[in-house]
Amino acid sequence: METENTENPQNTPPSDPRLDPRLDPRIDPGLDPAADSRLERLWTHWPRWARNRYILSGAAFALWMTFLDSNSLLLHWDLHQEQKRLEREIRHYRAEVRKDSTRLYELTGNPQALEKFARERYWLAKSDEQIYWVEESE
Repeated sequence: METENTENPQNTPPSDPRLDPRLDPRIDPGLDPAADSRLERLWTHWPRWARNRYILSGAAFALWMTFLDSNSLLLHWDLHQEQKRLEREIRHYRAEVRKDSTRLYELTGNPQALEKFARERYWLAKSDEQIYWVEESE
């Protein structure tokens, strides 16, 4: 007596991808099976936590924000360094302005201080005076 195949009477391939490799969406006929197995072996050597899609997407996001984004952390670091340099310059120039303001107040209020400043700084002399330049040797 002949036994009939009641499950698949017309010898059509099963529709379950686990049973038919042609219907399996993970298999691409254009890929080299050896390369696929190497990739799979590489993937399986990673720890399980590193294969987590949330970990991978978080790591990709962190790399993107650190190096590739227009507002990257490297750009923020450079801007922060420039800001600190400019603040140091501001403090320096404010100190210079304070010192010059004090000097100007002294010179405008005291004619003897103005004359001393002119003689020391610009080598000015009265009409009946002579100025001699003396260099100090080391």
